[in-house]
Amino acid sequence: MGRLGIIDIGSNTVRLVVYNVESRLPIPMFNEKATCRLSAGLAESGKLNPEGVSFAIRCIERFVHLAHAMEVTGLSLVATAAVRTATDGPAFIATIEDRCNVHVEVLSGEDEAHLASIGILYGTPHAEGLLCDLGGGSLDLVLLDGGQSRHYGSVPLGHIVLHEMSGGKIKKAKKIIDQALDDIPWLDDVTGRTLYAVGGSIRALAKLYIRQSRYPIQIVDGLSTRGR
Repeated sequence: MGRLGIIDIGSNTVRLVVYNVESRLPIPMFNEKATCRLSAGLAESGKLNPEGVSFAIRCIERFVHLAHAMEVTGLSLVATAAVRTATDGPAFIATIEDRCNVHVEVLSGEDEAHLASIGILYGTPHAEGLLCDLGGGSLDLVLLDGGQSRHYGSVPLGHIVLHEMSGGKIKKAKKIIDQALDDIPWLDDVTGRTLYAVGGSIRALAKLYIRQSRYPIQIVDGLSTRGR
C-alpha cells in the first residue's frame, strides 16, 4: 500500500503523520506538528482564532506539499472540536479544500472518542476502564469493557476552552467540570477502574510527571502510575 498520511487539525495543534504501511505494523516515518491555537478565544467569540486560522492554513498547505513529496498514496485530513464548534468553521474548511485540493472530514465528538478507543484497543486488546482523550477543545470519554467500546461521551472541556470559561480560576473550573460530567450517567460504572489517558494535554502532563517524579523511563507512551 505504500505510505499513508494523516493531517489532524486540532484545537491547539495541526499535525502531519506519515506511516509506512508495507509492514504488518504501520511505522510512523514522519511526525511534525505546529501550535496554531485555533480555539483561543472561541469560548467568548464563538469563532476561530484569526491568527491561528492564518497560521493553520499555511501549515496545512505545507503539510500537503510534504505528503505529496513523500509520495503518500492516501492522505486524510480530519478536524476536531474547535472547527466543528466555531461558527466560521465551515468557511475555514472551505478555504483549506479550495487551496489544497483536498477533502477535510469534520469529526463529531463521538467520532473522536471512537477513533481514540480503536487506538487504545489496538495496543491493549483487553482494556477495561475509562479512556480519556484530552485536547485543547474537548474531553472525549469512552467506557472500555472486556476489550470493547461500550459508551461514548464528549464535553467541551479542552484545556484552552476550560481556561477561558473559568477565567483561570481553579474553583470555577472545577464547578464547570463537575456540571459537565454529571451529564454522563455511565461514568459511575468506571469508579475504581483503570484510566487510559491520551491526547496532547495528557502527553504534556505525562512529561511533567516523569520529570517531577524522576520516573526512570523517559518515554510517554505506555507510561503507568500503577504502584507509584
